[in-house]
Amino acid sequence: MAELKYPRDSFVVYKTAVDAMNELKDRPDLQGQFAISILQFGVYHDYDFKNDPVINGLMRQQQFNIDTAAQRYEVAKKNGSKGGRKEKYSAEAIYNYYKVEGHTLKETVDHFGCAERTVQDKCKKYLAEKSNQNTQVNEASEEPQPQEIKEWRF
Repeated sequence: MAELKYPRDSFVVYKTAVDAMNELKDRPDLQGQFAISILQFGVYHDYDFKNDPVINGLMRQQQFNIDTAAQRYEVAKKNGSKGGRKEKYSAEAIYNYYKVEGHTLKETVDHFGCAERTVQDKCKKYLAEKSNQNTQVNEASEEPQPQEIKEWRF
């Protein structure tokens, strides 16, 4: 699994934590300690009330839930910023094979094992990314021009 880094900026809390906290409604002191323990564990992977057997018992499930959600997030982040799977082939690879090397659409589809629409979409994506990169380079390299003075005031 992915190695988790602490302190974390955020973490997931499931309804089971709220349900467990509601069971402690007659013990507000324990409710507070449990809530603080969840927050501390989620951010720092540690908590202060380890000597309390009730809190320790309640925290076992929460530790598992928080760790599992964090590991799932890290794996999804590796697979793509939106949590999707990694692309089999980059838009650039498909574009180069199809347009630069001059293969037919059918050859490209057979070579990459994808649909015709995928080849067309990847080519559009590649051209859009390339155009965007060129625009950013041009904007960054342009020197500021002096402004023309339209009216003198004294």
